[in-house]
Amino acid sequence: MSFISSNYTSLGLKMLYTNAEVIFSCASAFIQAIGSDRFFDIKEYRRCLSEVFSLSIQEKSFSINFEDSSVSKSLLSSPSIAENIVQILPTDVSERKVIARNILDALTSLNKTFPSFSPIIELQVAHIVVAKNTRYGSGTTSKYPAYIWLSPSQDWEIFDYAECLYHEIVHLNLFLIDMVYGLYRDRSVLYDTAYYSKSVIKKVKRPIDKSFHSICVADSLVNFFEHYGKHDEAQSMKNELLETIRECIYMQNGLSDIGKQIIRDIEERYNITTP
Repeated sequence: MSFISSNYTSLGLKMLYTNAEVIFSCASAFIQAIGSDRFFDIKEYRRCLSEVFSLSIQEKSFSINFEDSSVSKSLLSSPSIAENIVQILPTDVSERKVIARNILDALTSLNKTFPSFSPIIELQVAHIVVAKNTRYGSGTTSKYPAYIWLSPSQDWEIFDYAECLYHEIVHLNLFLIDMVYGLYRDRSVLYDTAYYSKSVIKKVKRPIDKSFHSICVADSLVNFFEHYGKHDEAQSMKNELLETIRECIYMQNGLSDIGKQIIRDIEERYNITTP
């Protein structure tokens, strides 16, 4: 769904999917678009999300939920999350305490490393669902805004938690930008194999929305790795991004003007020349 048609250039900002000014502007526009007459704040934004998506989203702060909670069961029933789950692994009380502490420490690390990103975390993260799976990683879905799923390994360090949370918050931001401004020419292109393109993250051809998201997330992760002093990881991600974006020329025909401009911004940032 797209609530507003607007010219992206009026935002005048680069890497808008990690920019607090842009994300809060989108959240405010979202509230106004659905007819709310209240002033923008986080509580009202989440109330509107709950109304539009028929979800129970807490109105302030965030919760950490494990696999047996009703919040977790709801998110894990979503097809786009369920497809990544092979088998849910149960967690005991002691393990939950460790994971919860690691999540809190990771959020503290993100707030310290990216102070300007802190307001976005406060706005966008309402529920963190921990459901350990035989596949480790994380996920989000446009059907559950403000929800993040984590499947942490016992070997994960605070940095790994922080990377996954940062990664998934970028997805949440892109979902919001798409709702407000529209990132694709129309919704039909999401199902058209002609617009499938390689995903930077999963390295296989995926639908346009998945491959577009992967490009934006990879761009964000280059910045993330550099800020954490992980220069080899940053260069590796940059190389994958450059290779992929050169292959996605056909995908761009399925993007809206805003989506195309985002790709042009990334190409400009990395001095990429495409046909």
